[in-house]
Amino acid sequence: MKYQIAGKVIDQYDSPELLEELVHSKVAMDLGEMSDNALDSDFALCIQGNRLHRKFPINTMEKVAASAAFYCANRDNLPEIFRGPAAYYLKKASVEFGLKIPDQLNEDAVESSRYVDIRDAHQLSDTVTKEAAFSTISRRIHSDFPVMHPTEKVQAAQLMNKLAEDIGEEVPQYLQDYIPRDDVGYLFKEALDSRMSYLKLSGNYAPQEELKELFKVAHTAENAIKLLSAFDKSHSLDDYTRFVDPWKAAYGGISKVARPAGDTSTGPSATIEDQLEKRYKFECLTTTCRDKLNTVFNASTVDRIATDPERFYEEAPANVKRILDKIMDKAVQGVDREGYYLSEVKEDGPKVER
Repeated sequence: MKYQIAGKVIDQYDSPELLEELVHSKVAMDLGEMSDNALDSDFALCIQGNRLHRKFPINTMEKVAASAAFYCANRDNLPEIFRGPAAYYLKKASVEFGLKIPDQLNEDAVESSRYVDIRDAHQLSDTVTKEAAFSTISRRIHSDFPVMHPTEKVQAAQLMNKLAEDIGEEVPQYLQDYIPRDDVGYLFKEALDSRMSYLKLSGNYAPQEELKELFKVAHTAENAIKLLSAFDKSHSLDDYTRFVDPWKAAYGGISKVARPAGDTSTGPSATIEDQLEKRYKFECLTTTCRDKLNTVFNASTVDRIATDPERFYEEAPANVKRILDKIMDKAVQGVDREGYYLSEVKEDGPKVER
């Protein structure tokens, strides 16, 4: 049965009686009203229904203490889909304000977006509903985007990417560089270059060598984020109003960089096998992957892909590229392509042009 928000007790503003009981027992502090200018990030949970319901305020130490106490007292009445994100952001806020973390928060916390769409959670199939949710959540995230921590931007990008795939939309441009990926995007090199320039102007030479080494060893996005975050913290460069943050640096852009020495498979000097594998993948889009494409894209888009898959891929936005990459990679998993390679290598050399 669909969970209704109206009339349900979720946070302290829904139950003055329970809040008063907590205050009298000195478990929580009393709360004033939230400002009209409050942001989504001032709450631990944002429930998307027919409208956005923001729950568990966390913008002050007193509100965090009260919200955490109320959560623990009322958690058994909360749907499972609310507990993970609410507990996660309450726990995070408790750490930031130096408060003791209740056992219930440690037990329930799941790192995820603070935005929960109860219609999506109940697997509603109404496309119009999902499109409306996509538009509403996009506007909300956009309003909070300038003050969001980079990890929150990544979580928002994951949420929007999932919704975008469901309805065939594009992830908003401002979020595309925060969609997680395995390889390292070209923005990583630009982020390192900006730090290098700053260090040169400051006369700091040792960290420059660290950056050069970092570029060589950051072969995956996860590793790149870890290394660059540590570097920024140790050299006081973690002011992300000045520098591109490590998450955007690693996930942003399309081409791969910071690869192992000698690996040039995406560059102009790619080996014959690499070029043939690339062609093999694109041909899959016009043959074995056609049914899968029909489940993701509309008919006209599928026709455009089939007409010239490589050109469509090059012109597609980043999130569409990622969808096509997943489809192509899955299509060729476990396929023995040796015969395909051999059939393409003629006596007069490889045939790699379309």
